[in-house]
Amino acid sequence: MKRRTFITQSGLATAGALVSPSLFAVNFKGLPAPGLQLFTFFSSIDNDVKGTMEKIAATGYKNIESAFSGKGGY
Repeated sequence: MKRRTFITQSGLATAGALVSPSLFAVNFKGLPAPGLQLFTFFSSIDNDVKGTMEKIAATGYKNIESAFSGKGGY
């Protein structure tokens, strides 16, 4: 792509977004809340499963993806 073409197309896209922002709006209302993978805690969850889960919940995560660990699956 030539520089002139890129600048022209970028300028038109920017102008379009400024004129009608609803064309570029994203609706996140139907998506679930962000979650956390327990694999992130692979090396520490076996030491204190209940405490680790309580700390995760205290940070605000309500959705988790289970994972295996050194001692088994959670």
